[in-house]
Amino acid sequence: MDSCTVETAAILPFGTFMGLMITPASDEEAITVETAAMCSVRSESMRVHFLELPSADKVRLSQVILSLLVN
Repeated sequence: MDSCTVETAAILPFGTFMGLMITPASDEEAITVETAAMCSVRSESMRVHFLELPSADKVRLSQVILSLLVN
């Protein structure tokens, strides 16, 4: 997992750097992507590439995605 698509009305310019906090629905602590970059833009969404994702948060993000696929 090294990227995601974000649906949004506020599209940022290609190449914009940002940090992300992803809060799982299970009410766990937020998963922090320290640095991400805008890598593509569509009319109502943007693709964000994770540049810095701590190992522990990467494992947690994988677990959250797996639980979404299984349930």
